[in-house]
Amino acid sequence: PPAGSLVCARSPTAAEQSRTMHILDPLTVTDIDIGCRYPRCSHARVRSAGTIEVDIEYVDARTLGIDTRLWLHVPHYRFGALDAAMCLRIERFAGTLAIEITETDVRVYLHPGFVLDAHLSSVFGSKSKLQDVPKIEDIVLARLHQWIKPRLVWPPASVLPLPGGAGT
Repeated sequence: PPAGSLVCARSPTAAEQSRTMHILDPLTVTDIDIGCRYPRCSHARVRSAGTIEVDIEYVDARTLGIDTRLWLHVPHYRFGALDAAMCLRIERFAGTLAIEITETDVRVYLHPGFVLDAHLSSVFGSKSKLQDVPKIEDIVLARLHQWIKPRLVWPPASVLPLPGGAGT
């Protein structure tokens, strides 16, 4: 690896290995930048039964760079390989954050109308390079939304138990 670059490899889980072990090499993280700004909170309001809503907006450049190799298995196993380098850049996240406080826990969730402005730059190949394929960007950003929605968007919520509550 080049001097000064941040490189670490992540081991795939068993489920990921079974799905991708034949077409994808391990991922190598080549760049991480978490930005330097803070989220802006505005229009805080108290709703019924201990629910607090806050509009948040986080505008900053956060990036994640990944390198890997895609294996081609036609006409036979590992016939060819395609180097892939991708950089995901998240520029803006905005939405309404709701916090429900009960006797035993705190529930945090986002309202469905959140905004996530993100872009993916990609380079495939080593000699003849294919750059910034719009369909690849669409697929990756759709998967990012699919990951966020079931975990953070209402009705599901992140639940944090309170000390001394009935659940602890």
